[in-house]
Amino acid sequence: MSNMKIFNIETIAEPLNLVDVVDQMIVLPELTERTNSILKGNGKKPSAAFQQKSDLIFLIGTSVDDIASSLYLSNIHDIQDSGAPYFNAQQDQEMRAEIKRLSEVGILQSAHEVGVGGLFFALFESGAPKELGFDITLPIEFRRDAYLFGEAKSRIVVSIKDTDHDKFLEVLDDSKVPHTLLGHVTKNEFRVDDESYGFMDELKPNWLNA
Repeated sequence: MSNMKIFNIETIAEPLNLVDVVDQMIVLPELTERTNSILKGNGKKPSAAFQQKSDLIFLIGTSVDDIASSLYLSNIHDIQDSGAPYFNAQQDQEMRAEIKRLSEVGILQSAHEVGVGGLFFALFESGAPKELGFDITLPIEFRRDAYLFGEAKSRIVVSIKDTDHDKFLEVLDDSKVPHTLLGHVTKNEFRVDDESYGFMDELKPNWLNA
């Protein structure tokens, strides 16, 4: 059962006001205490930060309609008592194996785990070091709030050069791990489904001062 129903959050409700949600969440101290431990062991590790405008952004891992124990659930809906976020050990192991393969090929420009704050803040944190933004399109089969702010485990945001797109797909050709093209890195602006939601140079100070 979708935990949207468990938490009595209406699935046919007024549209998610993404601007208000981001404004309320970006000042939460929890978002500044992130760690990024994607690859362990030997070998070159990709940066957690986007490197340049126009790089392609992919989400690797299984997405689900899950908002359990998320900052979004506790701070926007004021629901504090919820179960653990979705986690599947087998899926986690498979996802990390694919990230390792991509890293060994040397085509990852960045890799950032989705965790506290969900996908939106993984994207935000990927862009913050170089004040880059993102332009993404959300899959229609998921709830917008769950896809952007849910904290289900075993998902990683990666970026690659556009010229490495074919090689990226070749590496993952036989993979069972979902890999979704979200969009691309922008100079500074945040865009979701063709709508603008602000600029990195405007929001970054609020995040740093949380």
